[in-house]
Amino acid sequence: MRAVILAGGMLFAGTGQAQVLYKCMGGDGVPSYQSQPCAQGRRIEKIYDATPDTPERIEASRRAQRHAAEQAERLSRMAGTDRQPRIVYRGTRVSQAERDRAACEDAKAHREATLRAVGLARTYELLQKLDEHVRAVCKGRW
Repeated sequence: MRAVILAGGMLFAGTGQAQVLYKCMGGDGVPSYQSQPCAQGRRIEKIYDATPDTPERIEASRRAQRHAAEQAERLSRMAGTDRQPRIVYRGTRVSQAERDRAACEDAKAHREATLRAVGLARTYELLQKLDEHVRAVCKGRW
C-alpha cells in the first residue's frame, strides 16, 4: 500500500520537468516504485514516463481528437455509411418485430465497431451521437 501511495506521489510531484518512474522487482516478488534506477539485486520491471501534461499539450490533443472525429464524419458521409442501413428480406415473411430487433442489433454493432475503430480518440460528442442513434433505432428495447 505504501508503494502505491509513494508511486502516486511521484507521478504528481513537480511540474514541467521530464520525470521517470522505475518499477523494480526484488527477489521476493514485491514491486517497488522509485525515481532512481533499481539497486543492485533488483531488476527493472518497467520504466514509466511520468512527465505531467502541460495545458498546451492537453489542448493540442483535444484539437487533434476533434479533427479526427470531423474527418471520420466527413469520410463516413462521403462513403454513405452515415445513414441507417436498409434491411431487405427476400423470399421470407418476417414480422415487423423481428425487423426492429435486427435493426436494433445492427445499430449496436455499428456503435461498437465505430468505438473500436476510433479507439481512445473518442469524444463525448461521438459517444453521445452513437448512443442517440441506438436509442432512436431500438426505441426502448435496450
